[in-house]
Amino acid sequence: MSTVVIERAFTILLAVVLTTVSSLTVVPSLSGATSPDDLGLEGDMETFDRITTGVKGRILGADWNPAGDLAILVGDGGIAMTYDGQSILMLASGTGNDLEAVKWSPDGSHALLVGDKGTVLRYKDGTIEHLDTGNITNRIFGLDWTTNGNVVMATGGGYVLHYMNGAFVKGNVSATRTQLFDIEWRPGAQYGIAVGEHTTFVTVTEDPAAAEVIEHDRPDLNINFYSVSWRPDGSSLLASGPDSYVLELKDSKVTVLSSGGFNTFLDVAWSPSGKAAFLCADIGVVAVLDSSGRYVEPFPETGVFTTLYDIAWKKDGSSALITGMGGTALVYPGKGGKEGDGGDNIGISISDMTIVALLIFLIIISSVVIMIIHAQRKRETEVRRRIEERKMGLRKGRQKGRRKGHRK
Repeated sequence: MSTVVIERAFTILLAVVLTTVSSLTVVPSLSGATSPDDLGLEGDMETFDRITTGVKGRILGADWNPAGDLAILVGDGGIAMTYDGQSILMLASGTGNDLEAVKWSPDGSHALLVGDKGTVLRYKDGTIEHLDTGNITNRIFGLDWTTNGNVVMATGGGYVLHYMNGAFVKGNVSATRTQLFDIEWRPGAQYGIAVGEHTTFVTVTEDPAAAEVIEHDRPDLNINFYSVSWRPDGSSLLASGPDSYVLELKDSKVTVLSSGGFNTFLDVAWSPSGKAAFLCADIGVVAVLDSSGRYVEPFPETGVFTTLYDIAWKKDGSSALITGMGGTALVYPGKGGKEGDGGDNIGISISDMTIVALLIFLIIISSVVIMIIHAQRKRETEVRRRIEERKMGLRKGRQKGRRKGHRK
C-alpha cells in the first residue's frame, strides 16, 4: 500500500469523524425558551436523579397512577416493582417472560402489565395475578385504555388485541401485516392509533373488526416507529423511531419534525401541559420538542450512558420517570444529585462524553496512521536507495566492459 493511499484514507477518516462530531454538537436551538417555565416544565431542566432499583436487566416500561403517588416499573424476565417517590418495592410477577409495558386504569384501582408470549398480568392492592389470554402467543408491546374503560394492545402479530368484558378478542388481522409497537387512545375520542413497521398507522376503535390502516401522504417513508403520543388536546399525534425520526400526524398529513440523526428514539411522551414532548433514546439521550414541534437540543446531562426505553409523566406534569437498560430509572426534575436525595449524577454531559470519546479515538487513529506512514516512507526510501545502488552498479559494469573492449 503506497503512502499516498494511506494519506488519502486518513483524510477521509478524519473528515468522517469531524462530521460526526459536528452533527453531535450542532443542533437546532430553541429560541425564546430559555427556562423550564417557557416550556411549562417544573424544576431545573439540566438535572436528573437516579433511582437505585437493585436490578441489572432492562426496565422497559413504567406508569404513574392517576394520583401520582405510585408508579409501576416492568422489564426483563418478569421484572416488576413499585416506586412511591422514595423507595422501590419488588413484586412477585409469577412470570419469567419479559414485560414490555404497564398502564394504570383511569380510576387508579388496578394496572395491567403486558409482555412476551401474550403475557397479561393485573396488579391490584399490592399483588399480581395472571390473566388467561387463551391462544395468544405474540409479544404485546404496548397498551392503552379506551374512553369506555376497555383495553387495546399493540402486538407483534400485526393485530390489536382487545380486552373487553373480561375477555380477550383479536382485532382485524387483515388490516396490517406488520408488527405494531405502540398504541394510544385519542383523548376524549372514540378511537386510538397504533403504530409499527414501515410507517404504518392503524386506526383502532372499540370494534375489534374495524381496524383500518391510515392512508397518509408519506407512503415513501419506510421507517419502523416505536412509540406514539397524542398531544393532550388530541389535535395531533407524534411518532418516534430510528435515525432521530420524529413525525407529526394530523388529519392524515405527515410532517417530519426531525430526521437524519444518530439516535433511535424509543419513546415519545407529551407533558400534560402540552407545551413540550420528551424523547428518550440510546446513549442516555433525552431530547425535547417544544409546542410548535421545534427540536430542542438534548438535555446537557442525564447521568447515564445507556439506552433509555420509556417515559412516564405524572398526570399533573410535575415529574417524569424515565427507564432504561441495566436497571436504570431516572426522575426528572432532579435535585442536582445532592447527597441524600437519591441522585447519582456524574457531572458530565452525554454529548461531552461522546465528543471526548471520538477525539480520543481520533488521536489514537492519527498516531497509528502517522507511524504507518513513517514506516512506509522509510521502506520506500530504502527501496529507492537499493534501486539507485543497483543502477549505479549496472552503469559501472557497463563502463568497465567498454574499457576492456577498448583495450582489445
